[in-house]
Amino acid sequence: MSHPSLTNREANEKNSDLNNQLTVSGRRKLEVDLQTLQQEHEELQRELRGSTDKSKKASCELARVGEELRLEQEHTIHLERVKKCLEAQIKDMSSRLDEDEQMALKGGKKIIQKLIIKCFACRLADRPDKALIHAFY
Repeated sequence: MSHPSLTNREANEKNSDLNNQLTVSGRRKLEVDLQTLQQEHEELQRELRGSTDKSKKASCELARVGEELRLEQEHTIHLERVKKCLEAQIKDMSSRLDEDEQMALKGGKKIIQKLIIKCFACRLADRPDKALIHAFY
């Protein structure tokens, strides 16, 4: 009977050794897996920080471009107002120029009529008989 108990003991020792080996092997595998996961986590954290930085830069650029667009739109509105004002001034000045030209033509005609009358009067004074003839031709 001592022989089978020795075999049992040996079996228990072998079982214990195998369990220890499995435990050590399992622990090593878990440690390697944990280290791999930690490295992947660190890499993902770096990528996240990089993406966050890019997102912040893009957001700042968007705000800057939006402000630039707003200023350009305000400037365009201002220029449109100035344009309308200048167009109104041009229209007003054109009307006044037309009126002045008409007045100048009327004034010129009156001056010409006065000169003709003076000329006729001078001729009549110099040669009354011929002045009447020239007046009808």
